[in-house]
Amino acid sequence: MAAETFYQRTLSEGGAGVRITINLALIYSGQGEYAKAEALCRQVLAVMPDYPMARNNLAHVLSREGKLKEAEELFVADSKAAEQARKESPRTWIAACNLARLRHFQKNDQAAFAILDQAQKDYPEVWDLISYKAELLRESKGPEAALRVVEDFARANWWHYGAAVALGRLYAQQGNVPRAEAALRHASWLAVYDSAALHLLASIKLRQHRLDDAYRPHLRAVSRPP
Repeated sequence: MAAETFYQRTLSEGGAGVRITINLALIYSGQGEYAKAEALCRQVLAVMPDYPMARNNLAHVLSREGKLKEAEELFVADSKAAEQARKESPRTWIAACNLARLRHFQKNDQAAFAILDQAQKDYPEVWDLISYKAELLRESKGPEAALRVVEDFARANWWHYGAAVALGRLYAQQGNVPRAEAALRHASWLAVYDSAALHLLASIKLRQHRLDDAYRPHLRAVSRPP
């Protein structure tokens, strides 16, 4: 809430910078206040029509509002422009990810996977693309299919907290408790101020009725800064 108040006050006092406006739009979008987010994105695009973050966020907001035709036009246009813009704007992969999400929403997973496969070739080290692809695989084919994708990334990026947590969750869903616990312990070591891995570890032990074992990671989790 502090960030939202800061951005609102900055804008009201005439500090209408592009970054401030987009940051506030992202907050509104995350809160489900899509009309407010849409208005701010359009405000930025009226001045900077090709600004990637504004275009991507507007497309996301429009899809949430059910304005799928305009959202798709933005997603497709931005995906086609990503190749040219990649060097200037490293986050142009977001357009491909959003377009894949839209295809999944339209129940066209074949197209969603095709988009993600191509995007992964263009941006091989982007965890968000791999994570979303793994989630689609888990939904459609089960945790085993998703594990292959996440394991490859985690093996090459042992330091990546998100990948370690995803591995732990998938191993747990697969029923491989020892590997789930190992992955989550590794994740808790990678991010000493985050408690998500420890909460997952405690949940696994609780489901096994190992109350004493569950207490220790839970105690470590609550002792970490919020």
